[in-house]
Amino acid sequence: MGTKVSPGLKILKAGKELNTWKRQNIPKECPLCGRKAGVIPTRNWVVDHDHSTGEIRGVLCRNCNGLEGKMKTLCVRAGNWISNVAWVNNVLDYWSTEGTGLYYPGTTEVNGKPVPPKKKRKKRRKK
Repeated sequence: MGTKVSPGLKILKAGKELNTWKRQNIPKECPLCGRKAGVIPTRNWVVDHDHSTGEIRGVLCRNCNGLEGKMKTLCVRAGNWISNVAWVNNVLDYWSTEGTGLYYPGTTEVNGKPVPPKKKRKKRRKK
């Protein structure tokens, strides 16, 4: 049972047809991270598509494609009361705000960066 597609829309066949389309549509740089095509091996470019509709959005580097999917999942978990775009914009705004100047209990500062004490790191490594 497949997804119903409007007449006139093209569905690429898996395999050679999809791979040919991907190779012909690799961008000069990844639209999300900006890494140049020459830096990313051909095998690490993937066809990105909407999992709800099956519509192809474009070609992304493998790393960004995976991260984009995880972000989509996080947006869905944020709930139906806010749009995905609004939630992502809120996160970006939140990250750009000043911190409180307070540190979480057990945190120490090394070279201006907060890091957990060595005892906690050793315990985590053992697990």
